[in-house]
Amino acid sequence: MSEAKVTVDNFEEYSQEAVPMAARRSMVKPLVVWIGYAFFPSGIAAAITIGGSFSFLQAALIVFIGCIVLVFISGTMGAIGAKTGLSFGLIARYVWGSKGGRIAALIPPIGLIGWGGTHISYAAEFLTTAFHINYYLLCFLMAAVFCAIALVGFKYMTWVANLAVPVSIILLGIGAYKGLQEIGGWDALLNADPVGTPITVISGITLMVGTFACGTGGGSTDIQRWCKSPFQAVMVAVVTFGVAYVYLMLTGTIISLGAGTTDVVQAFAGLGMLFSATFVVLFLTWTTCDTDYYTSSLAISAATGWKRAYGVVIMPTISCVLAMTHFSQYLSIFLIVMVALIVPLMGVVTANFLVVNKRKYPDISVLKEGLVPEWQPGSFIGLILGAVTVILTEQVWNIGCPAIQGIVVAFAATILFDKLIYRPLPEREARL
Repeated sequence: MSEAKVTVDNFEEYSQEAVPMAARRSMVKPLVVWIGYAFFPSGIAAAITIGGSFSFLQAALIVFIGCIVLVFISGTMGAIGAKTGLSFGLIARYVWGSKGGRIAALIPPIGLIGWGGTHISYAAEFLTTAFHINYYLLCFLMAAVFCAIALVGFKYMTWVANLAVPVSIILLGIGAYKGLQEIGGWDALLNADPVGTPITVISGITLMVGTFACGTGGGSTDIQRWCKSPFQAVMVAVVTFGVAYVYLMLTGTIISLGAGTTDVVQAFAGLGMLFSATFVVLFLTWTTCDTDYYTSSLAISAATGWKRAYGVVIMPTISCVLAMTHFSQYLSIFLIVMVALIVPLMGVVTANFLVVNKRKYPDISVLKEGLVPEWQPGSFIGLILGAVTVILTEQVWNIGCPAIQGIVVAFAATILFDKLIYRPLPEREARL
């Protein structure tokens, strides 16, 4: 491969190709990007909202259950990405068909547009409160800067994450320490009453999984396809959601209970950390929005055939508009919708890759030559039934874990209906 070709591919981030082994990165680089992605302002807000609605031990149990689910989703989707080298947008075209996959590929970007609006909204609220800068001007400036970094791609995103992650870890730790002091120590923390509106454990788990359903559903494939092996992709998921994300959620819970509020701005202000927290939130917004725009641009490119840069510009533009409407006030409703829409994607993709296609897809050339069937109805039926299961479990049945049940139903339904109406992929030498 010529040097010129490498440069073009790096800028386009292999949006229409599988990432070749020669371009794969060490496990550390995808891991740093993922942790920078996982440490996000809305995650702190969700931790404070969820954690403040339970006792500390209940909140901790919900965090651990939710993180196990997220490790499972991210590890599975990431391993498929590393095995094939393909982005979620390209895999979707094998799973749902050359036309149907374009629709499915747009589901995560639609969710990430909402997340982008939420992240920018939280950051702008912090900066406005701390420095009295115009809220709408801040929304515009942040969207423009984040867009520029996401445009240049994966390499430069790691630079931002290398700075943001250590700073965020330290300041979240300081916030948790101050919260623990404020409430009176560990014994007082363990016996503290909830400070927010009580919600059911099932709803708490749903909200917890919803905090990163969108990222793990599509983003895991896009980021962990850079890993050199499926094992490395799984380890990235374990460290990110089994360690780093647990830390974020539990420190957020302590901050909430210590400050006595589920309002993220007021929680840090009450602990005397408004200014330092403002910089943490700004860093977290930066790294998270960069990854949101990056992964979404890949899906948009795969779905439309446009250059990746067009998707990068579209995402922050719409997110900026949403942020100006204070979209963050709808966070709880948004999280439930994300679980219903995104989590079943994982069940469908896993069933299609592992069972229906026996762990391999034809070479990417079959997509370019128009040889893949246009629609795979069984995959759509699996997706719909999985989404309905999540909603019914969370809103009506109130039994079990909505995310897990949605995945299981989507997995089983995809296999069942694909046996009845599956349209085989063309025979062509597998990618890996």
